[in-house]
Amino acid sequence: MSMKMFYEAIIFDLDNTLFNFELCERQPILGALEDCAVSLDLNGLSETIFLQVFETYNSKYWRQREIFSPSELIEMSYRSTLAQLDIQTDQISNLSQSFWHIFNHSGVMEPDLNEVLTVLARNYRLAVITNGFVSAQLPSLYQISLLMAL
Repeated sequence: MSMKMFYEAIIFDLDNTLFNFELCERQPILGALEDCAVSLDLNGLSETIFLQVFETYNSKYWRQREIFSPSELIEMSYRSTLAQLDIQTDQISNLSQSFWHIFNHSGVMEPDLNEVLTVLARNYRLAVITNGFVSAQLPSLYQISLLMAL
């Protein structure tokens, strides 16, 4: 005798399921540099190189997220990246603040997300989970909750 399974809810992870995490992070990383007048061109660097180095440090520090605050992690990532790439600036703490301001006010949703959630919401309860910092994820959750309310 076979048993059919019926799903009542669908739970989504935020990053790279609902939101394009790479683009969500790329915008504030580079936007903070621009806000704080740190020029990659003047230092002979491409965005790609900067992002590769930054992501290496950011991934390393992310594994220590139980020890450091979100602002400290980003500040450490900028500090290490700028030191490795030999870029001098006194804007380290401002970079972190600018990063979080941009990150918390932007979000790049995956293509057709609104349509997919609208269709699924007709038959299922929808929810999200994340392993990110709550303070950093709240603006994204707000955007998603608006979509899920349709």
